[in-house]
Amino acid sequence: MRLLCLTENSLLLSMRINTGGVENIRESIPEDVSFPLYNKVDLGCYSVNCDLESGDIYIVGDDRWLKKYDMPKMKYDEINFETPPKPPLEEFKSHGIGTNCFDFSSEADFIVSGGQDGALILRNRKKLNQLNEIKAHAIFNGGVTALCFSRVRTTLYSAGGDGTFLVWPVGSNPNPNQAIEPADFFSSPDLSNIPQVENTDDESVAFYKDLLEEQFLESEVTRKEEFKSYLSKELKNLQNKLYSLLEDNKKAQDIEQLEREEFVIDLDRKTKLEFTGDAERESIRKEAQRKELEYECLRDRIKNETWDTMKTHSTAVISLDSDQKLYNYGVRSKTEAEQRKLKQVLQFRRMELREKITGLENDLDTILDQSEFSKGQEKYIMDRERGEQTYEKDEAPPIVMEEFVFSTTKKEEKKTIESTGKF
Repeated sequence: MRLLCLTENSLLLSMRINTGGVENIRESIPEDVSFPLYNKVDLGCYSVNCDLESGDIYIVGDDRWLKKYDMPKMKYDEINFETPPKPPLEEFKSHGIGTNCFDFSSEADFIVSGGQDGALILRNRKKLNQLNEIKAHAIFNGGVTALCFSRVRTTLYSAGGDGTFLVWPVGSNPNPNQAIEPADFFSSPDLSNIPQVENTDDESVAFYKDLLEEQFLESEVTRKEEFKSYLSKELKNLQNKLYSLLEDNKKAQDIEQLEREEFVIDLDRKTKLEFTGDAERESIRKEAQRKELEYECLRDRIKNETWDTMKTHSTAVISLDSDQKLYNYGVRSKTEAEQRKLKQVLQFRRMELREKITGLENDLDTILDQSEFSKGQEKYIMDRERGEQTYEKDEAPPIVMEEFVFSTTKKEEKKTIESTGKF
């Protein structure tokens, strides 16, 4: 027969005990007889029980979980107190402000737990995630303080800090037909020691459950801070040891030196970081390619709108003997629309000059009489002035006329020479 218990330093102990008689109960059991085995568990655990049918071990404590563990397999000398305990095999949600006790049914497949909130949680062994919560006892004075399944019937007994003892039928095996005669409970002198509730104002009244939750959360914060401080101290010691090993490795001979990667302890985290780094590098590479393509498109657009539109590109000649530089003038190529407009302007200008030359040849008056097309009652503005009109002198027609007469004379002289054969 083996005994299970929890120690103050958060160890789960399993040891063999002799079911027969002993000569002296004060003598300790030798290790070669008890063969104790240990396993580290989470802090704050204070109650352990074993399912006799499956052999599974369950532990409860200050936290809000029912935890399932393996049977201890380590000797005391093999335990490393500097490392955290291994996580439990499974965790199941339990009471909100801590679990006080729990028990297994030998007549039915049930496991029940009692919490500081005064509730009972009944579970099926095969469906531990399904909770059946029963509001049993008052929340003050510790909630459910004790519970136990009947060994011969499918009946559950529970006791609470409120002074009540309750019987719960939870299976098919019926309870006895006759009521159980209670003891003379009310004559007990312990009743006089129960504190009485004093009258207080409604504003100052608070639910005991809220007070317990607040107290539990404060204790959790303190416990977490202590555990965090303990882990930080242990990590600092490990860090110093690792730095010392790295320094010793640097001083060792080349053939004895280890690679830096061989000092990595958390290989899973290393693999995860490498995978994350590869993914981040791939993301940066794709972003760089996208930016490069964006800049290339911008470069091609600027080149197409500036450099490719130049008929004559700007160039420079640098002197080898001095710092002098000689630049040419860049000439922009005209678009088809600009060339078409330029041809129209040139054509209009030729037509204008031809009209003026024709007017000079025929001695025509190019100045229009305003009275022929205006009566002075127009509703629009006309470019005119009062009195006699004055016009700027246009030197272009006479010059063009002289050039025209000169070119005509040259042509006639050339024809005359060609016809007479004289040069």
